[in-house]
Amino acid sequence: MNILRALLASVSAACAATLSIGGPTSSPEEPRRAIPWQTWEEAKRSSGGSNERPIYLYLGSKLSELSRETEQQTFARAETAAWLALHFVCVRIDEATDPEMAAFVQDLVERVRQQKGPPYHMWLTPRFEPFEAAGYLPPAEEWSQPGFLKTARAALEVWRDHPDAAVASARELQSLASPEVPSATLPSVAALLERGTAAWIGAEDQTHGGFGEAPKEPHADVIRFLLHRGPAAREAALRATAALVGGALQDPSDGGFFCRTIDEAWREPYRQKRLIDQARVAVALLDADQVVNRPEWRHAAHRALRFGLTHLRHPEGGFFAALDFTEGAAPDGTVGLASLAAQGVFLRALIRAGEPFRDEAEAVARHLRTLFQPTLPSPSTARARTLAPSPADLLGAAFGLSLSPVADDRSLARELTRTALARHHDTRTGLFWAVSADGAALLPWRPLAIPSPIRPESLALTIGVDPSSREHLLRSLRHTIEFDPLPPAEILIALARDAESVP
Repeated sequence: MNILRALLASVSAACAATLSIGGPTSSPEEPRRAIPWQTWEEAKRSSGGSNERPIYLYLGSKLSELSRETEQQTFARAETAAWLALHFVCVRIDEATDPEMAAFVQDLVERVRQQKGPPYHMWLTPRFEPFEAAGYLPPAEEWSQPGFLKTARAALEVWRDHPDAAVASARELQSLASPEVPSATLPSVAALLERGTAAWIGAEDQTHGGFGEAPKEPHADVIRFLLHRGPAAREAALRATAALVGGALQDPSDGGFFCRTIDEAWREPYRQKRLIDQARVAVALLDADQVVNRPEWRHAAHRALRFGLTHLRHPEGGFFAALDFTEGAAPDGTVGLASLAAQGVFLRALIRAGEPFRDEAEAVARHLRTLFQPTLPSPSTARARTLAPSPADLLGAAFGLSLSPVADDRSLARELTRTALARHHDTRTGLFWAVSADGAALLPWRPLAIPSPIRPESLALTIGVDPSSREHLLRSLRHTIEFDPLPPAEILIALARDAESVP
C-alpha cells in the first residue's frame, strides 16, 4: 500500500500540471452526456474478467447531500461523463437497494481510509479486485482535498503504468478487510458497562443537554441505557430527554423528529426525518416517561409514531425511509423504501406504545408476515428487498415480530433469527457477514454487515439465541467496544439486557 500511495501521489502531481483544478467543465449550451452505468451483476456478466478496462464503482445514497452533489455536479459534466465511459466500466450502487454490495464498499473504505458516510468511490482491476478507494471527493480540489477527476486519473494511470503494484495493493486490501478474531481475554461485561456509563456521562452537554457537540444527534439509545445506570446517569438521561422535546428537533407542525440539529443548542434542524429515528426517539421518550411520569413526553412519543404512520406510509405497503427536504432532494421529500430492519424496529416501537397503536401494530406485523411467506407474488417496489434480505433485515423484522401478541408472528421471528444465524453468522469472529455463502460468488470477498443504522449482532443478542451463538455474539460485541471511548449505546443496551436475563 505504501508503494501504491507513492505512485498515486506522483501521478496526482502530474495530473495537476495538465488539468485545471476542477477538471473539464461543460458550457451551459453543451448537452449532458449520461454515464453508461451498469449494475455489479451486469458488469460481471458482460466482462467475465476478459475486459481490459478497469472498473470504477460508485456508491451513493438518496439520503446523502454529498451524494446528490456528486451526481448533480461532478457526474453532470459532459467531458467527465465521456472520459469515464471511455476508460472505465462504470458501476453504480445505491446504499438502500443493494445492501450486500454497499456493505462490501463501505467496509473496505472505512477500514482502509477511515472515512465514513456516502458517497464512496472504488477502483478495481478488470478482474474485479479493488486496488484503490476513497470517500467523498469534491467536484474540484478544495482545502487540499483532491477533486474527483484528479483522483480518478491517478487511479487510471497507476493501473496502466504499474499494474503489478495495483494487483499487489488489491491483495493487501483483501488482507486488511479480514475481520479480527476476538482475543481469549476480554474485559467483563460488567466492566464494559461501567466504562460505557462513565464515558457517556462525561460526554453530556452541560449547557444545552444531550451528548456531544454540533451537529447534535438525539442519541435516543444513550438515553435509554443511562436511565437505568444509577442516579447520575439517570439525571443526564432526563436532561437529554427534556432537550429533545424542548428544542427544534421535533417539528411542531406534524410531530416528526428530525435526525439531528445543526447547532449545539437544538435550534436549527437538519430537515430530514427518518423512520428509524421516529421509532428510536419514541421508545426513549416512553422509557423516560415510565421513570418520572411526564405525560408530555409520552404525548411527544405518540406524535412521532403518528408522523411515521401518516407521512411515511408507502403506497405499495411498508414505509418510506425518510422525508427529506434538504437541498437537492425530491420535490415531495419522500426517499426510497425503508429497510425491513427499520420497519421491524418501528413495529417494536408501536407495540411498546401499547393500546393506542394496537391496530396499527397489527397491520405492520401483517405486512412483514406477507414479505416472508414461502411463495411471494411478483416482487413490487415494496417487496423487492425480500429477494435477498440482509442479516439486519432478517433480525430487524424478527426484533419487531418477537413482541407481537400473535403466536404465528413470534414463531416467524424465531425462524428469521435462525435463518440469519445459519446464512450469515461467522462463529470464528462472532460477527455477521453481509452476504450469505451462496451470494459471495459475486464479490472478491465476503464483507461484514455494516452496523449503521442497525447492528445485527445487537439485535440477535436482544432477541435471544441458542447458548452457543450467544457466547459468540457476546465475545464479538465485547471485542468491538473494548477500546471504544464512546461505545455505541445499542451494544451497551444489548449487553445489559443479556446480563440481566442470564444468571
